[in-house]
Amino acid sequence: MSGTQRKGGSRISTEERQGAITVSEALTTRSDHLSSEEERVIRGLRGIPAARGTRLEAKASGTMLDELHVMELEIRRRYQAHLARPQPQASAAKDSLIRALREKK
Repeated sequence: MSGTQRKGGSRISTEERQGAITVSEALTTRSDHLSSEEERVIRGLRGIPAARGTRLEAKASGTMLDELHVMELEIRRRYQAHLARPQPQASAAKDSLIRALREKK
């Protein structure tokens, strides 16, 4: 089975699990021999997550990075405005109308 084919079942054999553990250990101890792209491909093919706390490599730079930062700030501002939106308050007049309509049924 090549790296691009998927296994029909959802179960992973013991040999595959041991192979993934071996590859994972090799990636953590010998990652200086691989470029970041090669390591990413191997992790993707084998389904091996990166170690916790690993910083992701920035793919954008210059103007694109500035635009992404502006987008992030705008999304955060809109979300904060959404959270600060006043919640509807119950009023006595509205409650009496609703009670009257329920009694009318």
